[in-house]
Amino acid sequence: MKVSFDFDGTLDKPSVQEYCKSLIDSGIEVWLCTARVPSEMAVSIHWNDDLYRVCEKVGIIKERVKFCAYEDKYHFFKDSDFLWHLDDDWVELEMINKYTKTKGISVFGQRNWINKCDKLIEKFKNKKPD
Repeated sequence: MKVSFDFDGTLDKPSVQEYCKSLIDSGIEVWLCTARVPSEMAVSIHWNDDLYRVCEKVGIIKERVKFCAYEDKYHFFKDSDFLWHLDDDWVELEMINKYTKTKGISVFGQRNWINKCDKLIEKFKNKKPD
């Protein structure tokens, strides 16, 4: 099972980092999908240092970081098997929900987002094989 987090406005929050780490500790494959550009395309090679520090802290490996370079994220999720993606951008979420099987979930709404994420994880775990 794969899930994904946005960075700016989402995984940069300590409460989201805590939840993300708990998922990784439970064996769920966690990715980071960001609109940012990779460091080699940025103004400075240190452009993503904050992002990589958080990834290291929660346990997301570099191979599971997707830089969309300002392209709409739904392209990344279009032919994927991600269960959900947590984000703060309503436009990104709307497109993910419209054009992919991945469920886009908003990080806004106090801790309601955790309930939505957990319900989808439980539903996936309880799904009977075809």
